[in-house]
Amino acid sequence: MAVAALALTAAACGTQPKTDSASSDSSSTSTRADASASSTTAPKQTTTTKPKAKIKNQPDCMTYSMFSIGYSGLAFAKPENKQDAVQKFQVLVEKMKQETPQFAAQIDSINFLVTKEATTPLTPEDKAVLAESFKPLSEWNATTCVIPPEG
Repeated sequence: MAVAALALTAAACGTQPKTDSASSDSSSTSTRADASASSTTAPKQTTTTKPKAKIKNQPDCMTYSMFSIGYSGLAFAKPENKQDAVQKFQVLVEKMKQETPQFAAQIDSINFLVTKEATTPLTPEDKAVLAESFKPLSEWNATTCVIPPEG
């Protein structure tokens, strides 16, 4: 029974079970394909995932989404790719300023700090300014662009 459970687990995980010599013989050794073919599938467990919000399909909302993703991507850029990532982000900055001119000052502040951060770590004061600069944009996005999930 334990060997069969290991074989089913191994088939699901794509590995071969490790068995001790006392509980296995050469006839009980099977390939992953054999185990999959001979086993029955267990019933799928239902998952309870939360419905996801969607973004309105309008230019300013889509631009903010790209801007936000671009900003997040800067955090994952390798040091040798940081300048390139900043240049790509600046393209999004310009597009964002065109789509949402009411936030031009905040976008300029974000761009300044992102550019600075590419070469110099931000001070706690800089980080506070960055967070404050994002706040009105995030609030606007939440009230204007986000479509609440159904259900």
